[in-house]
Amino acid sequence: MYQAAKKRGRSDRVRKGLAPKPNGRSADFIMAGFATGCQLACGYCYVARHRAFGNPLETYSNLDAILAATKRHWQRLPTKEPNQVDPKYWVYDIGENTDCLTPAVRPLTLRTLDYFFAETQAKPTFATKVAGGALLPELTGPERGMARVRASLMPAALARVVEAGTSPVPARIAAVNEWVARGYEVHLNFSPVVATPTWEADYAALFGQIDRTLTAEAKAQVKAEVIFLTHHPRAHELNLSWNPEAEAVLWDPARQEGKTTHRGDGDVVRYRAFGVKNRLVETFRRLLADHLRYCPIRYIF
Repeated sequence: MYQAAKKRGRSDRVRKGLAPKPNGRSADFIMAGFATGCQLACGYCYVARHRAFGNPLETYSNLDAILAATKRHWQRLPTKEPNQVDPKYWVYDIGENTDCLTPAVRPLTLRTLDYFFAETQAKPTFATKVAGGALLPELTGPERGMARVRASLMPAALARVVEAGTSPVPARIAAVNEWVARGYEVHLNFSPVVATPTWEADYAALFGQIDRTLTAEAKAQVKAEVIFLTHHPRAHELNLSWNPEAEAVLWDPARQEGKTTHRGDGDVVRYRAFGVKNRLVETFRRLLADHLRYCPIRYIF
């Protein structure tokens, strides 16, 4: 029912707000998106909290104007000072509210990448749960390394429950090697981390799988970003009607607390800051250091 609603929900319209937004985590700035909504059906999706049933996909018909506004923004920036985002280039997230490699959106993604390479010296980035080396063209010459893909990963058994429609986790890990070979910088996006009763053993196994799969070339450039689960009462109620199995692990009132975010989401719930979240963060750091010591964490919260 949920995914059927997605298929009926596609529309195209003009985007009005074109100015990039400051970020400082996954990127220096968030580009005004060429799409909102998604063909995937992840149970924790923050975009779906504010949208119609099924989180319908909307693509915007004025991509040229969005890209021109992004170029003007980049041209006004000073020389980049090194930070955790990137030591040399200003980085723009081009896919905040969608998955850039889903079929309906990928053509817009490829147009955007081409524009960045031709018109700026900024680095585009996006996270994806869709695998496939051939989904992205090979980069040659000065373009190599000038786009960053963030492969979103979680334990495979959990992904099958909470990430409906996404590529299998082993395929996503294998895609890291393929994209690196094609000239992309590839980081690992552990988001969201869901603290199930078996999460420590599950992530240790995931890290072992990553270590066995990645090539030496991929390991030499990989970094991680880590975000623990944020959920929402409205999303919880909706999910109960279409994926109650996901809510059994996403909704954990005994360890979660309400919090107002910078997005104005109001009563989002996160793991309790004191006594829960701090221990989770330190445990994740230890697990990653034990199994992927070559993979530094860019940020974690």
